[in-house]
Amino acid sequence: MSSPPRWTHVCLVCLLATAPYLPGLCGSQFVFDDLPAIVDNADVSDASSPLSDAFKHDFWGDPLSDDRSHKSFRPLAVLGLRALRRIPLQPTVAFRIANLSLHLSNSLLVLSLSSRLLSSRRLGAFSAALFASHPVHVEPVVACVGLADLACSMVVLAATLGYLRASGKATKVIIASSGAAVAVLFKEQGVTVIPSVLLLDLLWGHRFSPRGPKPLLLSGGAFAAKAFCLATAAAAVLYVRLRAMDFQTPRFQEQDNPAAFLESRLLRVLNRSYHYALNGWVLLAPDWLCFDWAMGCVPLIAASSGMS
Repeated sequence: MSSPPRWTHVCLVCLLATAPYLPGLCGSQFVFDDLPAIVDNADVSDASSPLSDAFKHDFWGDPLSDDRSHKSFRPLAVLGLRALRRIPLQPTVAFRIANLSLHLSNSLLVLSLSSRLLSSRRLGAFSAALFASHPVHVEPVVACVGLADLACSMVVLAATLGYLRASGKATKVIIASSGAAVAVLFKEQGVTVIPSVLLLDLLWGHRFSPRGPKPLLLSGGAFAAKAFCLATAAAAVLYVRLRAMDFQTPRFQEQDNPAAFLESRLLRVLNRSYHYALNGWVLLAPDWLCFDWAMGCVPLIAASSGMS
């Protein structure tokens, strides 16, 4: 079992997670997605709007039953934005302080998690430092609506850490299932905590066994039972999530997802593959960042010989 991180590592991660963003706390204007999701969203800005509307409307304030809705059912994120909107500070300061606090929490959770998974405390500290200072976090930390991403990540990381620390199989299932149920109410990707912890069991599970390393084949029955319970929980979370949007797919406009409107199936597949590759490259070499990846910011592959 790896030792807990040193206090020097904690201080380093705290510094790297906060210092680069301090100049951005002073901005006083809502921009880009902040406008439709906060300023023009009655669920956030109108104090007389019932709290229950957050569970009937999407992230942008449109009824989930509306054909124009993006079906982004994120009630906890909406309620979080609503609470921050009531704080008597400059328009965006409370949001950015909250986002920075969430990013700091996530960085410390990564430090604790990596120190537990990796054999070296220094390697764990390096991983957390890289996470804390990676430029890819600029958009969710500085954008007020980034609260949805950051809060979802915090729940996922906390659930993963709790899962690894738990000793009983039933406790592990409850922690992962509860984490997925809560995280998905901030953002849809939260349900991925369940396959993530199962993957960790396959790769690192023997390190957390109180009886020491155990071949997977010998523990296959126990793992299969736990995997079945978690898969059932994931299916239940997905059912509730899809039920909230009445099992309808969102209807995006061309400006939101231009690649989906290409006539050629081959070009649609190529563009989606290019987007995945681009996201991977941004993680490895973040030399090209963008405030919003929609609105034609990513050039389309319009023909097999080049880009538009």
